[in-house]
This record gives sequence, C-alpha cells and structure tokens, in this order.
Amino acid sequence: MKVLLLDAGPRRRRFSPLRARLQSIFGSYLGLIWPGYAERQKRRRERLLRQPIQSRCYAWAGDPEAFVDDLDNPYVATAAPFHWFRSRQVGGRLAVGSHGRRFMRFTDHELEQWPVSAHELAPHYASVERLIGWAPRECNVVERWVKKLVERKWPQHGLVPISKVAAPDFVALALATGHVTLQCETVVSHLELDADSNEVSAVGVIDAATHRSREVFGRRVFLCASTIESTRVLLNSRSARYPDGIGNASGVLGRHFMEQVHVFANVRVPASKRHAWLPPQRVELFVPAHDEPGFGVQVMSGRLLGPRDMKIGLASFGEMLPRPENQVRLSAIMKDRWGVPAVEIDYRLSDSEQALVSEQQSFLSRLQDGDIEVQLEGTADKPLGYAIHEVGTARMGDDPKTSFLDPYNRSWEVPNLFVTDGSAFVTSGYQNPTLTMLALTDRACTKVLSSSRA
Repeated sequence: MKVLLLDAGPRRRRFSPLRARLQSIFGSYLGLIWPGYAERQKRRRERLLRQPIQSRCYAWAGDPEAFVDDLDNPYVATAAPFHWFRSRQVGGRLAVGSHGRRFMRFTDHELEQWPVSAHELAPHYASVERLIGWAPRECNVVERWVKKLVERKWPQHGLVPISKVAAPDFVALALATGHVTLQCETVVSHLELDADSNEVSAVGVIDAATHRSREVFGRRVFLCASTIESTRVLLNSRSARYPDGIGNASGVLGRHFMEQVHVFANVRVPASKRHAWLPPQRVELFVPAHDEPGFGVQVMSGRLLGPRDMKIGLASFGEMLPRPENQVRLSAIMKDRWGVPAVEIDYRLSDSEQALVSEQQSFLSRLQDGDIEVQLEGTADKPLGYAIHEVGTARMGDDPKTSFLDPYNRSWEVPNLFVTDGSAFVTSGYQNPTLTMLALTDRACTKVLSSSRA
C-alpha cells in the first residue's frame, strides 16, 4: 500500500532542548559564541507581534517558529476566551521540543461510554509503546523521597512513576519504509464527495507558498490534523447531500468539544526540609484519579544541584463531560491567509466543571505545611485552552444517529473516510490523550490492512 502524507507546515530540523536550555541560562551572552543569535532574537521579537496567542503557551519561548502565525490563522472564541495553541510543522505539536511526552493509557473507567474497551485497545497501546520505546520503571531516589513527602498529605492517593521517552519521529519511520511520500506546506482545505459512490473522490489542497489550489486522489482518506483543524476541514467539505459538512447526517459534527479542566501549582520545599544527600535526579510522578468525574495530578521537578530549595510543579488535569452546546463551527465572515473559513469556538465550563476547579485547587493546597509553600494557578486566572488537550468534535459511537464515526474510526456515511485524532474521542479523560490517539490510529490502520488482504 502506498501512502501520500499531506502536511500544512514545513519539515523543520528537530528541536534542540539543549539549545533552549542554554538560551534560558545565558541569555544575551550567547550572542558572543552562537553565530546568528542576534538575528534569531530579532526574528523572535518580530514573531511576538504576530503571535499574541501562541506566545502565551509555556513552550513558545523555547521554539517560537514551531507555532502558527496568529494573524495568518485567525479564529474566534465566542462564549469565553479560549487560547488555541497550534503547530503547523511535520509532526505537529508532538514535535514541539517542550511537549510533555507523558504517554498514559485510558482505562475502562474513562472508556465506559466509548464503543471500544480497554481490553480491545490493549494490543494497540502495546504496539505504540514498543514503537516509541516506552517501558514501565521504578521510582528513583529523589522520587521516593518526594513520594513519601507528598503521600503524607494525600494518604489515599498513591503516586506512580511516569516513563518519559524522547519525542518519536513517526514520519521519519514511515518514510524509511519507502511506501510513504511526504508533501509539506500543503494546506488541506476540504474533501470532495462523489455523489454516486458517496465516497471521498479527492482532497482539495492549497500550496502554502503560492496559494495555488489543486486536488489529490487516493482510495482512502485518513484525517488526523488535530481536533479543531480536522473538524474545520470536515465542516468545510459541503455538498448538496451534506450541507453541514461531509458525512454529518447525525448533526453531531463539531459538537461535544472538550478539553480538560487544568489547574497548576508551584510548590517550594526549603533546602532545610530535604536531605542534602539527594542526587540530581528528575521527578516525574503521577497521581491517578479516584473520583467521577476525576482528575489526575502530575508531580514534576528538575534536577537539584547543591543545597537549594526544591521546586515541584503540580499539574492537575480534570475530566470534562461532553455537552453538545460546546461547539466548533465555521465562521461566516472570517478566513485565514489561504481563504479557508476560520472557526468559531463556542466553549465554556459548566457549573460542575467550575466546581472541579475548586476541588483541584483544594486538593493541591493540602501540601501547604509550615514553610512548604504552594502557589496556585487555575482556569479562573487565565483563558481556557491551557491544558492543550482538545478532543471530541467527531465522536465515535455504536449508533450512527448519535455519532460521526463507527467503532473503527470510519465515517458512518462516507466509507473511505477515517478520522483518528482527538476529535474521535467520546469523553476527555484526565490523562494526556496522545497515546490513545496513536492507539486508535493503529487499530483503524490494522482494520484497513486486514480488510485489504481479505
């Protein structure tokens, strides 16, 4: 099987965390030893003017060029402020150097409303984990000390270690097979429908540099451009049969948009509180959820060098429930630089989700103890979107009347169309969704290949 891979962005050199770290430590002194540093800083200041939204992402400072130009790529948040952090480059947001790279499985609890169980997804989770080199591990010395410190305040919530892996370059692996052709800087605008077969007959694309339009063809189309972007393409693929977006007979396309309820806290542990003999090891721990809807907490700390205060970051992610009024739709008047309709994001937290913010803040505050300080941040302090875990606008299901995709991520209405990114999610979970997106893609591809060989 031959595959044509279309990407709206360029194929950039892989991000260097070391370079970003040197920049943060030495700042302007790099101009003396790093050729081109001054010019890079000038471009960075210029980009800041064109990236008022993207520059608010925690990862922007390390690699501004990984993020889109907000003026070229506008959108509207209609119900409440929402920051949509976007990366148009080969590899997408996974290729951004500061991506968390915390790969977590969903359990049957999170998948209760889905048309697929944890047991059915297990071999596909395992396949992806082998591919990226993920494996479980034991706590290191510092993590055992932090675990003991934290579990005194959270006695009913055990901490488990998180295994992080280097950012996988799936595109490089695919290209190495010789079966994949990559076309960069090719903006997908819409899908054409053949009225007779009711299948996708062509993919409409625009050259990012020349703005010339053309069509590309294939037997099957897998759309995985990220939740909001894929939804935009689907909604913009209108025809006489589907005036509200290709395959949207159920009317659910664009609805049930979810992210996660995100609260962050900084904890400072005085040097006098910790053992001086602790080695310079990183801390990557996780507190799984226990309640419904629940939230999980990531416990993180960098390497300690010398007798300094320990700084621990607590990132809490709470599960959102799907509500049809949370919606992504096309703007009737706004378009991007390439003439593609922009999106309107109509999204707000419910009363129960607002209560979940307070519950998370209360939970994290329990670590406050004497001279151990906890400084809270939460969704009340900034716009929505900071979890950067958007899902849910082209949901899977068992019933074509209430879902857009079947249990194998195939459109109920258009049999050669598959959607395998976060838009297929039925619920948001509290875990990082990346591993589940990859597992769903592996499962859908396995199904297609087995059908082709039959």
